[in-house]
Amino acid sequence: MLAPKPMAKWLGMRHGVPILTAYGAREVASGVGILTIGNKAPAMWSRVAGDALDIASLVSVAIERPSKWRNTTLPLAAVAGVTAPDIACAVALSGRNIPARRRTRITRGD
Repeated sequence: MLAPKPMAKWLGMRHGVPILTAYGAREVASGVGILTIGNKAPAMWSRVAGDALDIASLVSVAIERPSKWRNTTLPLAAVAGVTAPDIACAVALSGRNIPARRRTRITRGD
């Protein structure tokens, strides 16, 4: 959100400024949701969906503009690096939202 024009130019995104601005706003909205709402799982899953959208956009740029492939590798690695923990966190948060009557209780048998 802070520098969409230079980032779009560096990545080779022809119409990237509004897209990158929207992606930044999406990340802020996800963060606000994670920090403020009680059921954090949907906001965390929105981060996972955003990661998938980011990856798809970067791969699309790399395919459309092969000369910019090197410029997309670092952002792709960064997004991939946060996607795995985002998924793990979303799954863990989703598990906490199972009603108590449906949870399996593990007891120690003596």
